[in-house]
Amino acid sequence: MKEEIIKFLEENFNLDNYELPDEYSYSCLPLCLLDAVFSIGANYKSTQNVVDRFCDINNLEKFKSDTSEDYTIKEFIDYIDKTGVQSFAENVIKNTQRTSSTNGILKAEAVLECAKVFERNSIQVLISNIMFFSIINLKILSIIFDGITHLSKYLLGKSKCAKT
Repeated sequence: MKEEIIKFLEENFNLDNYELPDEYSYSCLPLCLLDAVFSIGANYKSTQNVVDRFCDINNLEKFKSDTSEDYTIKEFIDYIDKTGVQSFAENVIKNTQRTSSTNGILKAEAVLECAKVFERNSIQVLISNIMFFSIINLKILSIIFDGITHLSKYLLGKSKCAKT
């Protein structure tokens, strides 16, 4: 199977000249986090707008350069905490998308929760965007799984109470 996949890729894509999209060169970890969360189930242009607005308001370079300074996860969390999640969504990034159309939380809140996971694991700055996108997808899945687990326990507990 592995060989078939490699053969398909070699026959259908020019892998020698493949260039990663600009988004793989974000200047800091919070931008990667915004991209990862806001791109889920959304038109990618809206994701780009979120990143652009955040950069503009915070005077951040969008992409890495020799003069880029690290904007840390702690700074990002402090900024959202100071601004407030609702205000951050409405006034800063101007995006009030939710993680789900049915009882989903604001993606701005999801970004904050993901950032807190990074902070608890002592991850503050960008190491490698490619590595980050792999890690962040695992972290997001973990958060979603934790949420489902808690919801299931709540619903099971609730249904037990209803039967007694």
